[in-house]
Amino acid sequence: MKNQENHSVYIKHIVSEIEKILANTQSSYSLNIDYQELYYEETFIHLDEIKDKNRIKIELTERIPQNRTNNYSELVPLQPIVRLKNKLSVDELNQYLRQTVAIFDELSLDIVIEGIENEELLSKLPKVWKQQSYYYDKPSAV
Repeated sequence: MKNQENHSVYIKHIVSEIEKILANTQSSYSLNIDYQELYYEETFIHLDEIKDKNRIKIELTERIPQNRTNNYSELVPLQPIVRLKNKLSVDELNQYLRQTVAIFDELSLDIVIEGIENEELLSKLPKVWKQQSYYYDKPSAV
């Protein structure tokens, strides 16, 4: 998001759509957000409005942002992650994996990875990490 006002409109709309989906199903869902969205207070305000929060997991996108205002060594802001502690998972093995793993271990958060398509790769990953992939099952339609 280029500015706070646009982000506020965007996240409010996303939360509204999530509420509609949750009202029509019993499934759980993931919401992908860019880590920069964690710097906007509106992100937390609107995510807190979700009535059935236990059915939503927040996933941080794996890309390094183009309009970053912080140092490369600070790819994931710690304080916002603490605020989302019970809702947050990581989207994919990526550029900031080592730093993220350390932070998530310290906070006792789950790590969720994608793209595990064979037994060999699966066997090389820590057993405590959760996986999303075609290896286990194809995704279901919403």
